[in-house]
Amino acid sequence: MASEPSRRAAAILAADIAGYSRLMEADELGTHRRIEFLRSETIEPALAAHRGRLVKSAGDSFLAEFGDALDAVECAIAIQRATAASNQSLADDQWLEWRLGLHFGEVIADRGDIFGGDVNIAARIEALAEPGEVYLSGRMREEVRSRISLVCLDLGERWLKNIQEPVRIYQVVAPGERRENAVDDLPEKPSIAVLPFTDMGGGDNDSFCDGLTEDVITELSRFSGFLVIARNSTFAYKGRAVDVKHVGRELGVRYVLEGSVRRAGDRVRINAQLIDATLGHHVWAERYDRRITDIFLVQDDITQAVVASTESQITLAEGQRLANRPRPSLEVADLIRLGWGKCYELKYDSYQTAKDIARQIIRLDPKNPRGFQILAAAIVHEHYLGLLRHPPSMIQQALAYAQHAAQIDENCEYSRWTLGACYMFDGQHERGVAALRHAIEINPNFAIAYATLGTVLGWAGRFEAAIVAHDMALRMNPRDPASFFRYFGKALACHLLDRADDAVRHAERCVEMRPDWHLGWAMLAVASLRAGRRHSAANYAERCRQIAGTLDFDATQMPFADPGYRATILNDLRRAAERPRIAAVA
Repeated sequence: MASEPSRRAAAILAADIAGYSRLMEADELGTHRRIEFLRSETIEPALAAHRGRLVKSAGDSFLAEFGDALDAVECAIAIQRATAASNQSLADDQWLEWRLGLHFGEVIADRGDIFGGDVNIAARIEALAEPGEVYLSGRMREEVRSRISLVCLDLGERWLKNIQEPVRIYQVVAPGERRENAVDDLPEKPSIAVLPFTDMGGGDNDSFCDGLTEDVITELSRFSGFLVIARNSTFAYKGRAVDVKHVGRELGVRYVLEGSVRRAGDRVRINAQLIDATLGHHVWAERYDRRITDIFLVQDDITQAVVASTESQITLAEGQRLANRPRPSLEVADLIRLGWGKCYELKYDSYQTAKDIARQIIRLDPKNPRGFQILAAAIVHEHYLGLLRHPPSMIQQALAYAQHAAQIDENCEYSRWTLGACYMFDGQHERGVAALRHAIEINPNFAIAYATLGTVLGWAGRFEAAIVAHDMALRMNPRDPASFFRYFGKALACHLLDRADDAVRHAERCVEMRPDWHLGWAMLAVASLRAGRRHSAANYAERCRQIAGTLDFDATQMPFADPGYRATILNDLRRAAERPRIAAVA
C-alpha cells in the first residue's frame, strides 16, 4: 500500500541551463554529452557532498532538496564554480551556464517527488537568475546569513508568477569570485555612465543623438549626490554593441543609462532605459514622443525629462538596495542614500526609519547637511500626509534643521528644497518661493523643486503660477511616486479659480494614486460639491473624516497665506458632508 503524502521543511534548489535550445540547435550531440558529463562529474558529487537529494531531472534542468539551508547554498556555489572551471576549455558559444534558484519552505513529499507553493517559488526564482548566478529568496538568506560569509546583492521585492505575495530576491556573489559585482568596489556616491544614444534612422540623426547624450551627461552632473562619468570615457563605446555589465565593470559604475532615437517626418521618438550594471536588470524605462518644431527645444525638453526621472529612480533604487543591510555596518554615504530612499516611500514606518537614519548621520558627521535635510523633509511630509500630526513647535524645529543644512551648504539644491518646504509650513510663503527658486537655479533639472514650488505657490494664493509649476514637474518626472501631490495642487488651484470640472478631474487622479490621504478626499469633496455632485461630495467628505477623524484642519495642514481661503475650503467641506435631503412624496 502506497504511503500517505507528508509535509516537511526543506531547502529547495531549482536549476536550469541557460540558452539550452540554442545550444542543442548548434550541436545536439555535443551539448547532450557535456550536460551528462556535468551531471555525473559535478552535480551528483556536489549533491552527495552536501547531503542533497536529486528529486528529478530533465535534459536541461533538475530539482534537488536539502534538509539544511546552508548545505543547499554551499552546494549551489560549488556547482557554479565547477561549471565555470569546466567552461574554460570551451569556446564561448559552447559554455554551459546554470541558473540556480534557492528557497526555504515547506514541501509536500509523495512517492519520491516534492510539491507545493514553496517549490514553485524556487522555480520562479531560478527563472529570474542570470546565467552563472545563484539567486536566493529572502527566507533562504535569513536561514544562512549568520552561518556563512556571503556577499549578497539585494535585488528588491519581485512579483513572481502565480505567487500572491512579493518575494525579496538576493544574488549571491560567491567568496573569491565575481568580486567586480560587489558593492564595496563602487564609489560612495551613486555612479552612472550615460552611453551615446543610438541613431535608429540610418545616421541622419547622429548629431542629435550626440547632442542629447552630452546634454544628459552635463545635466546629471548638476546633482551633487551623483558621480557621473565624463563624456570622453563613455563616447568610446559609440557604435559598439556593448554588454552593460561589462561597461559597469570597466567604468566602475553601478548604473548605465542608454537610449535610442528614431525620427519619422516631423516626429521623433526617444527610448531611454536605466540599468543596474551590477545585476543587468532594468531600473526604469520610458518612451518620449515629440513633434519637432525647434530641434534644440526638443533636445532640451527630452534632456530635462530623462534627467529628472533618472534622479528619482536612482534614489528609490538605492534605498531599496540598502534597506536590508544592517544599519550599523553602513557608512555615512550609504546612510544618506537609504534615508532619502525611505523618504521617497511616503509611508509612516519609512518616515520613522528616515528620521532615525538622519539622526545617526548627524551623530556620525555633524558637518554633513544631508542628515539635517532628511530629518526636516521627513517631519514636514509625514505631517502633511497626516501620518503623524505635529504641533507648530515641531514644524519650527524642522525649519531649524533645514536652516542649519543651508548654513552648512548654501549651494546644495536639497538644502534649498527642504528649506522652501519648511518655510511654507511655518507660514513664510515668499521665503519658501525664494528658496525653491534658488534650488532650481542651482539645478534646473531638480523636478521635486518645481513640484514643491507649485505647492507653495498654491497655498500662497498664486494659483495660475502653481498650475504651471505642477505641470512642469509632471512633465519632467511623470513616474514620481509623489505625483499625487501635484494633482492635489492642481485641483486646489482650479477649485479656487472656479474651474470645477478640472478640479474634480485632478482630485480624482490624486485619490486614485493615494487613497489614504485625507486632504485628497477633502479636495475631491469640495470640488464635487461645486460641480453639483452633492451625493458624491457627501461620500468623499465622509471618507476624509474616516481617515483624519475630523473635517477641521489647522493652518499647518492647510497652510494658506490668506486665512480666508482656508475658511472657504473648510466651509465648503462642512457643506459637502451634509447629506442632501430627499423630498417627501405626498
